[in-house]
Parts: sequence; C-alpha cells; structure tokens
Amino acid sequence: MSAKKDHVEQKAGKEFKLGRTSKVLMVLAALLLVFSFIAPWLLTRYSLMDMAPYGTIGDTLGGIMNPFIAAAGVISTFLAFYMQVRANKLQRELFEEQIIEERNRFKLDLGEQQKQFKQTAFEQRFYEMLRLHKENIDEMSYVVRPVNKESKEVYGRKVFVEFLKEVETIYAIVKHYFPMEDKAFHIDLAYSYFFQGIGVQDLRYAQKSSKDPYDKARKGIMQINLIHKNRGGAAPGLNGIAHHTGNRIKKLPHCWLGYGHSSQLGHYYRHLYQTVKFVAKEPEEFISYEEKRSYLRTLRAQLSNEEQAMLFYNYKSKYGSKWDSPENKFITDYRMIHNLNNGLLIYDFDLKEEFDLKNNPQYRKEIGRDDDHLFEFQEYWG
Repeated sequence: MSAKKDHVEQKAGKEFKLGRTSKVLMVLAALLLVFSFIAPWLLTRYSLMDMAPYGTIGDTLGGIMNPFIAAAGVISTFLAFYMQVRANKLQRELFEEQIIEERNRFKLDLGEQQKQFKQTAFEQRFYEMLRLHKENIDEMSYVVRPVNKESKEVYGRKVFVEFLKEVETIYAIVKHYFPMEDKAFHIDLAYSYFFQGIGVQDLRYAQKSSKDPYDKARKGIMQINLIHKNRGGAAPGLNGIAHHTGNRIKKLPHCWLGYGHSSQLGHYYRHLYQTVKFVAKEPEEFISYEEKRSYLRTLRAQLSNEEQAMLFYNYKSKYGSKWDSPENKFITDYRMIHNLNNGLLIYDFDLKEEFDLKNNPQYRKEIGRDDDHLFEFQEYWG
C-alpha cells in the first residue's frame, strides 16, 4: 500500500511540473504586471505624444496601466484553467490506473482463492479415496483350508498372504505344463487362472486324459482340488500336486485353486489404479512431481509388502499392463512397489533383472535426491 502511495505521489509530482509553455506564460504575466507600474512614468516621460490634453493624472495612469494588468489577468486566468485541465486529466489517469491495479489485485486474489479451493477439493477427494481403499481391504476375505483341519476365514491384509501362496502354486502348475514358454507367459496364464478362475470343476472332466497343455493345466488344478476335498486321499485317475508341479511343490496348499477372485480384486485394483491416476495426472503447475510423490507415498504406506507383490503380478499380467505403460509409469516414476523385495516373489522373478537395475535405468527422481531409488532394498546394496 505504501509503495502504491509513493507511486501515485511521484506520478502526481511529475505531472504537475510546469511545462515550458506554462513557464513562459507565467513569466509573461509577471512582466506585464511589473511593466504596468512603470508604464505610466515611462510612457508619459518618453512618449511622442503630449499627454496633457488627455485628462487628469489618475485617468492617465488608469488608461496606461489597465491594459497591461488586464493582459496579465487574462494570461493568469488561462494558466489557471490550463492547470485545472491538467489536474483533471491527471486525476482521471490516476483513477483509471487505480482501477486497473485493483482489477489485477482482484484477479490475483481470486486466482489464489481458486487455487486454495482446488487444493482443498483435491485433498478431500484424495483422502476420501484413501478411506475407501482401506474399506476395500477390510471387506476382503479368504477361506484357508488346511488338509484334515478345520477351515478358517481370514480378513483384511492377511488375505494377500494367502493370495500369494495360491498364485505361486498355480504358477508351478502352469510352468510344468508349458516348459517351453517363458516366465512372462507363465505368470500371465497363472494370474488369469487365479483371477478369473478355470470355470466349472468337474470330477469326470478332471479324470479324462488330454494332450492340450491348457486342458492339462486346468485338469491338474482340478485334480489337486479333488484330492484336497478328499482330505488328501488319492482317487482313481487323479495325480497329486507333486506330479502337476514337477516336484516343485509337494504339499497340498491350504486352499482350493482356480475358483477366481475377480469379485474382490477387480474392484480393489480398479479403485487403487484410479487413486494413483487421480494424483499422477494432475497438471504439475498445480501439483508438482515432488508433491505427487508425497501423496502417493501416503497411499503406498497403506499397502503391505504382500499387496505390493500382488500388484507386481497384476502388472506383469494382461490385467494390469497399464500400471507402467509409456503414458503412466506408475510403477517406476511413482514407486508404487518401492517396498517389494525378491523374497516375496516366485523364484523366476528377480527385481534387478525385471527393472534392469544393474544398468542404472533413468527413472524420474525428485529434485535434489540422488538416493531416490526404485526399490527400498537398493539403499543397502554393497
């Protein structure tokens, strides 16, 4: 406010400095006024005409001085009007300038208010989505079925521990029946059987022989389930889990395989994906990359290590390919599986190889952070 006042006073002072014309007129008026006092003496003493016939001395003085005084008055009056016009113009300019400044200040204040409102709305929605994510986890359930023991149901984050065991078992079955395929194929098909299920599981179908590896894999899952339901007892035409996994797994899992979990995980991953996308896709002039990372760090803190492992499998399958597409980079640039380590993954997967960590891949980092690693375990590398 003080700066604005100084600016106005400075401009007013500058505008009211007398110009050349004003100075000339003032000097001329002053000279005429001064000259009016000496004009009677000068004109009567050196005049070429005889002033005696023209009346008394008062009339002579008045007649001689009045024209000069009148001329000085006219000039002064003109100068006064001229200065008033300039003052009115200056006042109008200052008023218009003040209006412009007030308008700019209003726009600036309005912009700040809109930004604060948008920031508040963003945070409210983000934390609401975070709350819904927690509710999604709390609503999850999984029936653990140990062989020859009573079944029990687990809830919440414990469900993901059981999910990992089931995926690992199905992966071993798929790998056994597709030995010539690579791990990308194995995890995609295994996750598909885990997520969508293998369809109706029938004893007669499971006992039929087949040469199709897809049929063999599905029938292997069915046979394992049938033996499990028979409390581990063998039945004609059924082979145990060691047969279907190439001896990689020798004990029956504590669950029934291939019944599908899309009813729970479909909703869970859609909401998680939309939450990450909601933050990551905001314009960076509104929320910087570092601020986005901070919000998503809060979200990731809600994910257990097992959840992050399942997110990795989801990303490696056809169901979650958008998690780290060229447009998104949620896994890498936004570190959504930062706390994952190889100990939670199937033996075929090594995070160092999956993300080419030995060659120092150039993922986006926060400004000023050289230790902004893709994974937490990289901080302890030798």
